[in-house]
Amino acid sequence: MNYSLRKVLLCTLLPTVTLIWGGTAALSYRDARNEIAELLDAEMAQSARFLLTLADSGFNPDNPALTASEHIVLSSDAGELEHQYEKKLARQLWLGHERLLLRTEDAPQQPLSNAGNGYSLETVSANTWHIYSQTDATGRFIVHIGQSADVRQKITDDITRDLLLQYLVGMPLIAALIWFCVGYVLRPLGSLVREVEQREDQLLTPLHVEHVPREVKPLADAFNTLLDRLAQVFDHERRFTADAAHELRTPLAGIKTQADVALRATEAGIRDNALQQIKNGVERMDHLVGQLLTLARLDPETGLLTPKPVDLDKVLRFAKKELDVLARQKSIQIQTRCQAHPAVKGHPH
Repeated sequence: MNYSLRKVLLCTLLPTVTLIWGGTAALSYRDARNEIAELLDAEMAQSARFLLTLADSGFNPDNPALTASEHIVLSSDAGELEHQYEKKLARQLWLGHERLLLRTEDAPQQPLSNAGNGYSLETVSANTWHIYSQTDATGRFIVHIGQSADVRQKITDDITRDLLLQYLVGMPLIAALIWFCVGYVLRPLGSLVREVEQREDQLLTPLHVEHVPREVKPLADAFNTLLDRLAQVFDHERRFTADAAHELRTPLAGIKTQADVALRATEAGIRDNALQQIKNGVERMDHLVGQLLTLARLDPETGLLTPKPVDLDKVLRFAKKELDVLARQKSIQIQTRCQAHPAVKGHPH
């Protein structure tokens, strides 16, 4: 089954990037949540110390303007300059555990916590609050700084929303970028395909591999090797066709001549000799065709058969016998003269 390499890479890389990004976002979310909690806890502690410093330096709980049941309420209305998280801290200043001296608007009139100094989780008006309590050095004043868990959750939700928005916007962009990059990297393959498609049928020259990536070059080299082998096969076929035509032309001409002699002969001896020559010619052609078929079956890379010694005296006698009839018709006398059994390298058959 054929498949798209670009789609495979996209379906492989995109989930990988998604998992890595998702894991990184989860770690970032956890770290950001912890850092926010630490930062807000530090802000609560700093606010508590600041309020205690003010109380110790000049706050008079015996102010005749305040009765034992009255306390100061700090307004947090900042108008248009109000920040979305400005009311995130509720503050209380107590004289001991009995008298409330000061509170912010979002703080209840009951103590936010009955625990000792430090951080605690309390339920206030059916909501969970993070409370920080601190007593001054004399134990006279107690400060409670509270923050609703909903405020922290809102900050965390805002961070989560931003991360999710980045993910939803970024993943299509990453997918498009991966698709484009993979296509750019695979362009050399497309160039090779176009080069092969635009070639003529008989053009077997090697492909251009100068600008092919190292990962693709072995494939291109193998294809060029195949083209070279095909060129050798075609060359072998062309040589075989030419050799077959050359080798068959002479025997056919001899058979035709002997047939003409047999048809015109008036003497039985001449006619029988011509017919015998025709028979010999047919046998020679049969043997020659067998040789040509053997040659056609040879692997082009193995070359021709191994050369063997050939007796030229025997070849000359065979050729003289084939041409004697033609020579006599034209009043030509053929004589052969050869050294004693001369031999050369060749194919005796």
